[in-house]
Amino acid sequence: MKENKIIGFELDEESYKNRVYIKADFDTKELFPEKNHIDYLKEFLLTEKNYDKVMNAFNEYKTKSLPKDIKTNCKFCKGESEKEIDKDCSRYYDQMAITFIMASSEFINIVLRHKYIHDNKKQLFKLTINFFNCFSFITGKGLMYFDLAKMIKFSLSAGFLSLTEMFSKSSGLHSLSVINTTLDSLQEDEIQNKLLEKEDHNHLDLQIEFFEKKKGIYETKVFIEKEKKQQEIQNKKETFSVLEWATIFYYANETKLLPNSRTKKNKKIKFLKKHNISTTYDNLKTKYYEAKKRINEKNDYPIDKLHTIIPFLKEHYSLAVTKVENDILYLKSEINDY
Repeated sequence: MKENKIIGFELDEESYKNRVYIKADFDTKELFPEKNHIDYLKEFLLTEKNYDKVMNAFNEYKTKSLPKDIKTNCKFCKGESEKEIDKDCSRYYDQMAITFIMASSEFINIVLRHKYIHDNKKQLFKLTINFFNCFSFITGKGLMYFDLAKMIKFSLSAGFLSLTEMFSKSSGLHSLSVINTTLDSLQEDEIQNKLLEKEDHNHLDLQIEFFEKKKGIYETKVFIEKEKKQQEIQNKKETFSVLEWATIFYYANETKLLPNSRTKKNKKIKFLKKHNISTTYDNLKTKYYEAKKRINEKNDYPIDKLHTIIPFLKEHYSLAVTKVENDILYLKSEINDY
């Protein structure tokens, strides 16, 4: 893979002298209503003050790169001409300006194509500073070059850091989904490059390595999150009273969410086994009828107990939750009426 990707623009003296200026009699903003490269760089550097500070230092390097005798031979500087075309430094500044516009355009396109970099203002600020660090100047020649390969590496680093921050703020499952989708796309691009014998300009090998490592991390995180959730459910199960288990059975049965059984006894026994409940069939049966009576006849079932079982019902018998919530409202109204 070729590592040196240097871009720059040079105007030869003869061609520059023969240039023609075309005067535009229209407002260029009508043609270019969107932001230009300067607007984007100001945005990326967060404030106009930051932009001015960076550009002042940058312009000093441009001035230092000019030929030492530039003013000595310049008709404009010596007062022999008032024509802009006779400014000897113009050619050098113009060729550096063209290089800067080309490099800025490439940089801005990279940022805008990667939302996670654009949205991370801290990383984008650092990346923009590094964008300026990718320029080099040839002293005495008035030439400026831009190291595209270096910028791509800076962009990859900023992208990796931005993604790491983004993943840390997301659930393990969401992060893993993004990682798997991206990996699939990168590996497809890698295969296409090999098939078509195309050069890898995007450092796919580094990107794949990054996402594969993140995949391992977040697969572990998802597993831990799942185990933690199951443990929390188990802990809640162990704190349920027999009355609460009986109430859960009542709502699951009423909403026809339990497996069919030949007898009500078999249905209750299967329920006890499924949830590993430490009580007897007779005890569950007694509490079942107590819960049913207190909900439907006496209207004095403890509302706090109904709230307690809702998370478990959402996990295992979600269609029963609406009935529980309706009963809570009804029991509250009975208490208020009383």
